[in-house]
Amino acid sequence: MNMITVSYIFHSGFVVETNKEVFVFDYYRDPANIINSIEPNNRPIYFISSHRHPDHFVPEIFNLGKRFDNANYLLSHEIKQCAAFRRHVSKEDASKATFLYRGDCWSDNDVKITACPSTDIGISTCVQTDDITIFHAGDLNFWHFEEERSEREVKMARGQFEAALRDIKNLGFNEFDIAMFPIDFRQGKHSELGAKIFLREFKVKHFFPMHFWDNAEKATNFDTYRNPEYGLYHKLTIPGESKNIYYNE
Repeated sequence: MNMITVSYIFHSGFVVETNKEVFVFDYYRDPANIINSIEPNNRPIYFISSHRHPDHFVPEIFNLGKRFDNANYLLSHEIKQCAAFRRHVSKEDASKATFLYRGDCWSDNDVKITACPSTDIGISTCVQTDDITIFHAGDLNFWHFEEERSEREVKMARGQFEAALRDIKNLGFNEFDIAMFPIDFRQGKHSELGAKIFLREFKVKHFFPMHFWDNAEKATNFDTYRNPEYGLYHKLTIPGESKNIYYNE
């Protein structure tokens, strides 16, 4: 029996640790100092940033990776042009980054990372390792804001979201062992609808909400959006909280 540990950093930030690797998704702030407390144990670390928004990418990741003998930086392509990257990332560190467009795949001996579509700038990402598939949505969501948009705009937003999900399926993904997906109550009513559609379209064994700002309690009211027929739903809302998931290779 093998174990994966999923830890909540903050906002959309998560650490996923296996026996062989460490994955850091959308690092922004780390109130519990999780990253610096990780023991490398000869494992490579992979920093994955879905897009340039400052609550999803900060240049600090290049310093955080220096404790690891093998640090990898997989960044959405437009991050290379953002002010934070151009002003605060040295040429040496910039040379270590790989920039991904939607549909791109990057791999080494043990890990495959696929850049999937988003409904915002940037990408969502799928990580495959040891027969485990991990999905991080970035800002992929049904961003509908019904109180601020016309009926036509809402229909367009839904169409865009459903098209992105179809494109993810066309990349070969129909189910995920672990998925992290936004539940953003700034949208007002039906804020959970994007997650509800996502969980209907994909089989997700272990689901973790994110991007919930100050609405952690609402975001973890799983009965409002869970797939009643499949999956386990986990409440990680305090920085530093973690969940161990056991699996067979």
